[in-house]
Amino acid sequence: MKQLLYSLINLLFGIDISELICERDSLQQKLEYTQNKLLDRDNNILRATKEHKLLARKYQKHETKLALLQKELVQAEMQNKALKYEAEMAKKQWQETEKSLSAKIDNLKKELELAENQVKVLSESKLELTKQIEELTAETTALQESCNSVNSINRNLEAENSNLKRAATVQNKQSTDLTNSLEEANNKNSTLQKKVDKLHNQIAELQAEQEKAEAGIINEPKDGYVSTVDKKKSNAAEKEAEEYEKGKTTEGDEPKEINNKVEKETVDIDSTTKVDEKDNTKSTTVKTTANNTKKEIVSTTQKSTQLKNTQKLLDGTLIEHNSINVGQRVTSAYKPEEAIFEYSGKFLFDLKKRNQEDADKFGHVFYPKLDTPVLKWHKSLSNVTSGVTEPLLIKALQKLTQLVPEIELHQNTSLSISNRNYSYRPDMVLVWKKHNLYIDVEVDEPYDIVSRKPIHYTGSGDYLRNLYFISQGWVVIRFSEEQVYKTADHCVAYIASILKEITKESVFDELISTHELDEQERWSFEKAQELEREKHRESYLNIEAVEQFKEASTSAIDSTPFAGVTPAVDILPENEEHTKYEQIINNKAAKYIRLTLWPTETQYILEDYKQKTELYRREVIGYDILNKKSDSFTFDEIMLIEPLDSPFKYPLLEQHDVEDILKIKEYIFEAIYNFNPISIKYEDSNGNLSQRSITHIGYERDSKERFADNIWTNYYSNYSNKDDAARRKLVAYCQLKNEQRTFFDGKIQAIQVYNFRDIGMGHLHSFTEALWQPIKENDMDLAHHIAGIMPQFVKDLMNVDVVLAGNYAHYLLLTGKTEQALEIYKQHEGFQITDDLEWRLID
Repeated sequence: MKQLLYSLINLLFGIDISELICERDSLQQKLEYTQNKLLDRDNNILRATKEHKLLARKYQKHETKLALLQKELVQAEMQNKALKYEAEMAKKQWQETEKSLSAKIDNLKKELELAENQVKVLSESKLELTKQIEELTAETTALQESCNSVNSINRNLEAENSNLKRAATVQNKQSTDLTNSLEEANNKNSTLQKKVDKLHNQIAELQAEQEKAEAGIINEPKDGYVSTVDKKKSNAAEKEAEEYEKGKTTEGDEPKEINNKVEKETVDIDSTTKVDEKDNTKSTTVKTTANNTKKEIVSTTQKSTQLKNTQKLLDGTLIEHNSINVGQRVTSAYKPEEAIFEYSGKFLFDLKKRNQEDADKFGHVFYPKLDTPVLKWHKSLSNVTSGVTEPLLIKALQKLTQLVPEIELHQNTSLSISNRNYSYRPDMVLVWKKHNLYIDVEVDEPYDIVSRKPIHYTGSGDYLRNLYFISQGWVVIRFSEEQVYKTADHCVAYIASILKEITKESVFDELISTHELDEQERWSFEKAQELEREKHRESYLNIEAVEQFKEASTSAIDSTPFAGVTPAVDILPENEEHTKYEQIINNKAAKYIRLTLWPTETQYILEDYKQKTELYRREVIGYDILNKKSDSFTFDEIMLIEPLDSPFKYPLLEQHDVEDILKIKEYIFEAIYNFNPISIKYEDSNGNLSQRSITHIGYERDSKERFADNIWTNYYSNYSNKDDAARRKLVAYCQLKNEQRTFFDGKIQAIQVYNFRDIGMGHLHSFTEALWQPIKENDMDLAHHIAGIMPQFVKDLMNVDVVLAGNYAHYLLLTGKTEQALEIYKQHEGFQITDDLEWRLID
């Protein structure tokens, strides 16, 4: 049927179907062959691809090995250079040592010759001494004979002495009779004293009546105020007082003692020497007359009846407390006095106060340094006029002495001044001999209430005075007069808090908790003038007129210039450490100096440096190479000064190939874990290059709350990645932009590492857990490094930071310092990190 159909198609269309079928079969076979060939070709390609990948991996491994070998070769070359350098240095050192030894040998030979000459001289001296001994022996024999004769004379004198004793017995009997006569004279004087008191009261009444008549009012005078006596109405009373004075001189020798008693009870009338640091003029001197003396006796008599509470201090001075001091002030001319320098041990406490600037607030305290010798005070040669509110503070301080009876309170004291023939006089002094503690308590006023001149202002001589006291081992506490007048109890609580801070005694806790002193801004010279114009003191003291403080007018005040040399920086003792700093700075031995500052031990490098004195303190001033500005630092805040030839650790390293990239990464790693800033040439996202200094550097995960506060936690992961050529992100403070910035280490084209540590708050916080990382890994090299760069300031926090204490104690124990470790363990025995976790169990 198929054949018939094929024949019909061939007949009609001329197409041979059989040939077509044969061609189709042939083409299908060719297609299958071609497909098989393509499959073989694909298989070959897959095999070739696999082989290529294997070869690429082998090539990469060989390339990595080659890079490592090149790195090792570079390190070996550097080590070789270092060894050559060390060998050269050792050779030079040996040569220098040989020279120094030769010089020493020559010196010893010279010394030997001198010693031989001295031996000869001593031999000759020995012969001379032998002769002198023989002569002395002869003289001794003669003296012995003289002694025998003296003994004979003594026996005669003893006989005469017996006769004198008998005569003395007779005289003693006569003296007893004279004593009885003296008692009778005392009784008569007592009667006369009552009479003069009555006369004084009459004079006071006449004064009051005269004042009322002149003012046209009937108000009573204020406490402590004594009006001028009407001479016409009081002539009779004054004559009677004069007759009484004459009568006393005829009754016996008692009047002098009575006068002395009156002077001791007067706190207000006293002589003093004061130095005005502003204009270097002498405090004025009242020119007293006989009439003024009578007025003073009247004033003293009235005030002794008004101020009822009187305290006798340990030095014998009587101080009255119940009101402010508004009596007449009397000053005396400047009198040279002998300086007394006697020391009583040393200041026993380390309060970590080195750089103490001038106070800008009240109350304020200044502390001496540990082991400063304590200069003893001595009693003032003349009584000083008491400040207006000092009696209030004296009374309030009784709470302190009741708590601790050992604490002594003194007034009328002096502290000798170096290179001067006068003394500083504290307002009041607290002495606690148990702790060898001497405290000067000062009450400062904005202006003198009589002369109206500004005092105790910022920039005045008070700062030099404070520096002198602390240089002599004294603590200085300063209050404003307004603080004392309004809140004397709070001032006492403030003093108690200072005593606790120094001694750690808990006896003051209750007193401290009941009062808190409000700070008061310290005034400038201009502000003090403004307060004077506003009569600010008179306002808060509730007094109406300056006349309450002076019976005589200001014209009666002596204006003779001060004859002495005013205090200056030369009164401060020499500091050996400061002298050493000054020598380094002035010698200019190197272009740069590196300063290490207290307490965090952060460092600065200065160029164009010099020394100067500012506000009585020596300073170094120079150009800060990191912050690009001029800056100054006081010697008190400097722990160490080191000269440097270069501010950088290594020469400039530029990026040219893979080896340079790895070396830059090493420099960065070293800078991070030594707290070194770096100077870099950095390529930004636009391909632009800029020079920058960056500090407080860390990798991306090394900062939490502060720069680099987590660097030690990530130390080992950072260490394992530092040889990786892949780019890593850094976080740091950029000096150019003055803000936190991020940097890729692979885009750093050049680098230099600064040769100093810029220690930030993050670094200080990182030390808490720093030592735990190497302890876990038994990596004592890293532990030694961390302990070496840990500031003493951080180590001192171990009494409050239990984690830091525990880790440091572990480190000490592992390094064989068992006793030191045990001391730390005992301080925190049983301390809990949480309710369930004791500090020693921290993993």
